Amino acid sequence: MANIEILRILGRAIARRDHDTGSHDTRVTLYAVGIAEAVGVDDRTMRHLIMGAFLHDVGKIAVPDRILLKAGPLSPEEWAVMKRHVASGVEILTRCQGCGWLRDAIEVVKFHHERFDGTGYPAGCMALVIPLNARIFAIADVFDALTSKRPYRERNPFSRVMQEMHAQRNRHFDPHLFDAFGEVARELYDRYADERDDILDRDLNKVIARYFADDAVGGPISGCVAAPGYAPRSLAATGGLG
Repeated sequence: MANIEILRILGRAIARRDHDTGSHDTRVTLYAVGIAEAVGVDDRTMRHLIMGAFLHDVGKIAVPDRILLKAGPLSPEEWAVMKRHVASGVEILTRCQGCGWLRDAIEVVKFHHERFDGTGYPAGCMALVIPLNARIFAIADVFDALTSKRPYRERNPFSRVMQEMHAQRNRHFDPHLFDAFGEVARELYDRYADERDDILDRDLNKVIARYFADDAVGGPISGCVAAPGYAPRSLAATGGLG
C-alpha cells in the first residue's frame, strides 16, 4: 500500500495550498467513497476513484498563488489560467516515467469539472461520456465545498446545501447518481462535515485497508467514455446511469 500512501500525502499537500488544512482531500475522498458504495461500484473502480480523489487538483501546482489564493472574484483572464489546472494535472500524471499505475487516477483529474449537461470544462463533455468516477466525484467535491467552513463564511446548513445541489440535478450532476447520493447525504454530513482531522484520517485508513489490501492498483483506464460494466447494482433495474 506504499503507493497509495504517497498519493494521499501528495493530495493533502496540494489541498493545503488553497485550504486551511489538508482535510478537504480526506473528506472529499470519504464522501466519494460513500456515494460509490451506495451505488455499488466494483472494487477496481473504487480504487481508481480513491486515487483520483487524492490527486484531483494536482494540476493546481501550476497555478500561481496570486490567482489560486486571490480573495476576490477572478477576472476572465485569471479564470482561464485557473481552468488550465485540469490539463496540467493530466500532463503530470501521463508524463511520470515508470508511473503507469497513476493513469488509473486520470478519469477523475481530467473530467471532474465537466457537467452532466455539457456546460463544464475543459472539453464540454456531457452525460455518460463523462466517466462514472468523475460523475461521482463531482457530487462529492461540490458537497464538501458547500458544507465546509471557510475563513469568509460559516458552514452552510445541510438543508440549504441539499436544496442548492438538487437544483443542479440533471444539470451539473448525473440525476441517478444524485438520487443515490441523496439517500446517504445526511449520514455522510453527520459523520464527516465537522469531524476532527484525526478521526477523518482513521476512517480513511480503514477505507484504504479495505480496498488496497491486495495492492491491486494496476490496469488500463477506460479513456474518455464510461467503461462498460460499471452500472451500479442498485440501479440495474433502470438500465444503468444517466
